[in-house]
Amino acid sequence: MMKHHFHLTADWPGNRNDVGQIETGELKTKISIPDAMDGPGVGTNPDEMLLGAAATCYIITLAAMLERSHIPKVSLTMESEGIVDVTNGVFTYDAIIHRPKL
Repeated sequence: MMKHHFHLTADWPGNRNDVGQIETGELKTKISIPDAMDGPGVGTNPDEMLLGAAATCYIITLAAMLERSHIPKVSLTMESEGIVDVTNGVFTYDAIIHRPKL
């Protein structure tokens, strides 16, 4: 069995509305709470990162399944949506929806 290790460094300078940074492999970006959730809205945010991770895993898996099934394709495009419920200050993911376009 082969194991792959992925490493990420996160730096957070202080309180909720500060701006931090993450770095992993080819990705280096600022992070903060989005302005829609009363944050500074600098760089990306945890919700975009989670949605991006789910979407890229989904679309790469779909491409691999099509390839293994010998189903030809020119390209894949997909739109994804993450729905977060905020009730009484508690953030809960309701759904992540992927809409692939073959």
